[in-house]
Amino acid sequence: MGDVYTAHVRHRTVPYPEKDRTCPIFIRSTAPCAMYRYAVARYGTQSHSAVRVHNITSKVSPDPVEQKTTAPAEEKSPEESGVPLLMKEAVQYLSTFGLEHKGLFRVTGSLKKVIALKSKYDGGEPVDLIEEGDIDTVASLLKLCLKELPEGVIPESTQSSFITVYKDYRSEEDECNKHLKHLIEGLSQTHFIVLHYLCTFFIKVASYSEKNKMTLENLAIVLGPSFFRY
Repeated sequence: MGDVYTAHVRHRTVPYPEKDRTCPIFIRSTAPCAMYRYAVARYGTQSHSAVRVHNITSKVSPDPVEQKTTAPAEEKSPEESGVPLLMKEAVQYLSTFGLEHKGLFRVTGSLKKVIALKSKYDGGEPVDLIEEGDIDTVASLLKLCLKELPEGVIPESTQSSFITVYKDYRSEEDECNKHLKHLIEGLSQTHFIVLHYLCTFFIKVASYSEKNKMTLENLAIVLGPSFFRY
C-alpha cells in the first residue's frame, strides 16, 4: 500500500510517527468518526455489491494493493511509513494560507496550474506552492492526488464493515463511534497513517467553518468519494 500512496512522488515521503493506538485524536475526539459517519451516510447506503470494483493494477502502481495492505508492519520499508510529499506539502500550505478561505475544496482551482504542479511532483522536481500555486489550486491538487490513488483512503476490503456499523448504530452515536474506532485501529499501517494525517487536517479545516463554510458534513460531501470509492 505504501507504493500506492507514494507513487505520485516517486517514493519521496516524509517520515511520520509510528502507529499509535492510543493517539488522543482517536481516543478523545469523536470528530474523525463523525467524518466517517457523514461519508458513509452519503456514499455508503448502496448495497455492497454496488461498490465499484477498482483496478488494483492501475498505472499508478503495478503492484497488487492487497499484497501491500496485508504485509506485516515490521516488513514495510521506511518509504511506506510516511505521508506522500505532495499530500504533506499541500496540507501544510492550506493549513497556513487556506483555513479561512470560503469554499475551500468546493471552489475549483486553475486546471492548468494543477496539471503543471502534478507533473512536477510526478517527475520528482522541486515545487514551491507559495510561488506556483494559490489556495483553490492547491486544494484541487490535493483532491486530484486523493482521486488518483488506486484505492480509496478507506480500503475496499473494509468498506462494507464501515457501512454495516453505520447502518446498525446510526442512532447510537457513542456505540457507532466505538465500533468505528475499532475498525480504524484494524487498518494497515499506511492506511492508518494517511487517514490520521488527513482527518487531523480536515478537523482543523472544520474548526474554521464559520469563515470557510466547510463543516465536517460539507467536507464529507466533497471528499467522501476519495474515502469510499463507488
